[in-house]
Amino acid sequence: MTTEDDIMATLNNQWYNAVVMGLNLDPAQFQLAQGAVSLGYNNEEIWEFFDAIPPESTSNFWGISKHNNLSAGYGSVINNLVTQDSGDFRKKLGNNYNDWLKYKVTNDAWKDITADEINKDPVEALKKVFRNWAVRHLDSDTTKAALTYMDQVDIVSVAVGKWVAAKGNYAYTAGVTQLKDKVEEGQKKTFVLDSNQTNTDTSKSWAKGNLIGVVSFFIGDANAKWDNFIQTIKTKGVNMQVTFKKVATLEGGPYCLQTNLNPDLNDYMPWWDSAVIQAAKADKSNNMWKHESPTWEDAFGETGFFLRAVDALIVVDGIDTVMTVKATVDTDKRKAFEDSVSAGYWPFLEGEVKGGWKHDVKYSDSGTVTITSSCPEGNPNVIGVLVSSI
Repeated sequence: MTTEDDIMATLNNQWYNAVVMGLNLDPAQFQLAQGAVSLGYNNEEIWEFFDAIPPESTSNFWGISKHNNLSAGYGSVINNLVTQDSGDFRKKLGNNYNDWLKYKVTNDAWKDITADEINKDPVEALKKVFRNWAVRHLDSDTTKAALTYMDQVDIVSVAVGKWVAAKGNYAYTAGVTQLKDKVEEGQKKTFVLDSNQTNTDTSKSWAKGNLIGVVSFFIGDANAKWDNFIQTIKTKGVNMQVTFKKVATLEGGPYCLQTNLNPDLNDYMPWWDSAVIQAAKADKSNNMWKHESPTWEDAFGETGFFLRAVDALIVVDGIDTVMTVKATVDTDKRKAFEDSVSAGYWPFLEGEVKGGWKHDVKYSDSGTVTITSSCPEGNPNVIGVLVSSI
């Protein structure tokens, strides 16, 4: 007997390929979300998706707490890089240099610096932080000389300054305003998954067919009750007609340059600097990296924590599905079967209580079970994400 995990892994691969074909997505970037992942209309919830680093897998359970965070990983990397100046600044500060390094990464150091100052001239903003510190630690001649050396643009110090100045509020460029606009402009898509015909091969995807974790057909312990039904899916197949009433691609990334065109970002400061990450990735040596963790290998090695980022969310609003299985359910067990369906079943795994979902089960005399499900518009779900290398 084929195990349920084997059956579901195959179905998951077919669902991946059906979504890719039906929505005209690129498998070189697309990662499928396992289950229905409600998005809502909230900046912070949207940003949690962009802040999560996707694992190398064709599909993923987007329970956000299970992921490494892009913002935390970025902070770990840039705070472990060697200051990229001539060394004159370090020499001039002498024994005070380490005190300065500790001070400049504190929230207190940046409390009087505005977002406008950082965006207008990040080096001058850093010099202002330095002056505030130097008043208490250096004589005037040393301060003057050190400020001259600071005019040598140091991408590491500038990047760390921006990151600290954000004070833990790491915004992304896609938010509520863009989501509403994109969903409103979304296109209707209809496609079919036929387990007897839909391709099972995902080896040409960006994750090379790797699949982490396999979801069950039913929620919780209901699978054990309906093992024969699940085995029938393997032997006789399942057909599912899918309609997404609106499909939208919500592109976004870390907030790096100040803009007045996005109202969702009015209360936030830019915190990301691509140049320093590219420099860190290109140079493994201790000219760039400090002699401590995290190392280049920790971040950018084969199993590093800082390899990928989310470029876009694939959002669907309004879902209708009709699933047909050539199977029979005994009359005395139908109420229990319908309860299991109502609690949530593959591929969206949502019960009737959540997100406006409704499920209906019908049985035919010819031996088929038809499950009809719907989620009304106004409840956007993430069907997957587009992934890129950092």
